[in-house]
Amino acid sequence: MSLQSLQEKDRRKRPRINHSPPGRSTQSLIGQQRINFAGVLSDEVILYILTYLSYQDLARLSRASWQWKRLASDQALWKTLFVGRFPLRSPIETEPAHSTAKGKHGGTGPGRRRSGLAGDIMREQCDWLSMYILQHNWNAGNYRITNIDLSGADPPADPASERQPTTSHSDMPTMCTPIVAFTTDYVLVAPKHDHSKDIGVQVWSIDQQRHIGTLRRTAEETAAITSLRVDGSAARTSKRVIAGYSNGDCTIWEISGDAGRWSSDELCTISGRPGARTLLGVAICDDVITTCSSQFDVVLYRLLPPSHTDRKWTWKLLNRLQSRVCWAPVDLHLLRGRTLDTYLLHISYASPTPSLEWQVGLERVTFSLTRGIISNEHFSPKPAKFMARSVSPLTCIKFRPPYLVTAHADNVVQVYNLIPTPTARNASRTTLVHLSPLYAHAAAVTALELDGDSGKLVTGGFDGIKVWELQDESGRIVVRDPTTTLVDADWQGDWERRGHTSNAERGPKWLGFDAGRIVSFSGCHCSKSARSASDGADSSCSPADVATGVVKIFSFLDE
Repeated sequence: MSLQSLQEKDRRKRPRINHSPPGRSTQSLIGQQRINFAGVLSDEVILYILTYLSYQDLARLSRASWQWKRLASDQALWKTLFVGRFPLRSPIETEPAHSTAKGKHGGTGPGRRRSGLAGDIMREQCDWLSMYILQHNWNAGNYRITNIDLSGADPPADPASERQPTTSHSDMPTMCTPIVAFTTDYVLVAPKHDHSKDIGVQVWSIDQQRHIGTLRRTAEETAAITSLRVDGSAARTSKRVIAGYSNGDCTIWEISGDAGRWSSDELCTISGRPGARTLLGVAICDDVITTCSSQFDVVLYRLLPPSHTDRKWTWKLLNRLQSRVCWAPVDLHLLRGRTLDTYLLHISYASPTPSLEWQVGLERVTFSLTRGIISNEHFSPKPAKFMARSVSPLTCIKFRPPYLVTAHADNVVQVYNLIPTPTARNASRTTLVHLSPLYAHAAAVTALELDGDSGKLVTGGFDGIKVWELQDESGRIVVRDPTTTLVDADWQGDWERRGHTSNAERGPKWLGFDAGRIVSFSGCHCSKSARSASDGADSSCSPADVATGVVKIFSFLDE
């Protein structure tokens, strides 16, 4: 029953009583009741009255006229509603890099945690209404799906409808297991080519949903891109992108501007030593770069800006670390240390056991730009209560202080926490503690992304995307069921048609998110390989059989 019909029903039940004073007609009284109080009462009085309304009432009131919309959108009203419904943690800013104060994570980060993802919008826009809509949509699961077809075709008219298969253009490369990175304005895709051909990093605009350019390096040697990362810690408006190659090289670009007028500049290319192997991971923070090869050869570099004599960027080797074993997947996380010239590098990787089980390993390297390696610590998970080791291999791994999350092919997600624990001598020692397994997926988890400040975890599989909260409003660590489940028509259709037996051919292969949206890459789906596998025939795919990937954007601010 609608609100209007309910009001009409109540009006029919009540008897009509004429309260008009003697000598005054009912028509004149009705005319007085139609006065627009927004033009009679002062804004202060109206805003005081509106403090007694709920967010549903304010939303309805804003549709009455432009005057009521202006009043119902007052920031003070929505600040009160936001704080009352979504309590914020103390908005403590990150300590400066040169601060010597002890961090909240007991040495796992440069300082104390921020207020979370929602604080980014508050600091940029000072818009409590947008923050309320954003947080409400995250909790309620209200989102709008937009598809960006990387084949170069125009996006479908109805973003929520199922995408029809398209054939790739002859001038576009065949995509297979691409490497993806994500910023606020761009999605960067580096397709893997079967012949190890360097075809650059494609830059796609999220707002305009189109291809705007390609990042290419000037080096003549040809190699395939195997890893990609964007520097998210830089305070500058431009972003730095680093790509690792199959021959051990890495190239750094700097991109700036928006989709309408954007520019890119290749800073430099760091050549790997002779016989170098494929780079499994790269990371960049400010002018510091780290790479990890398939031989678990971890190298630290520093970018040197142009000088008066040489106007080109150069690089300097800081240190080189090597281990005897390396098991993919590998994740590198580089951030500033507590002092001005120190940095922390966290290396998380898969670690098999002699009993054919899988666990995780974490290395923390503290180094200085002037003093070299300061410390090197190894962490193995310790069970808080009971931790059953998985016999299923890891599909992906991510470390964002203080959380370490792994995904497995048996549909399970494991969560760990790097925390300081007291010792007998009143000192603190950092340990890696297993928190809990997460059971919610009905298929293999193929992608995940994590934000350590807000404790938000996003996992994806063939059965959809799930959003988890690893801590409550006060910052206390909790493990709950997923707060939101996002399902796309493409994935759900394949999931139902294949009888829950297929392993993520069209599900998300990569995930990224910010304060207002989740970005997924549901990479190439080859119909021929699926048919050949069922018939026992040759499953090799020609370029015409492979549909290029689709970027799906789940937006929570547009609903």
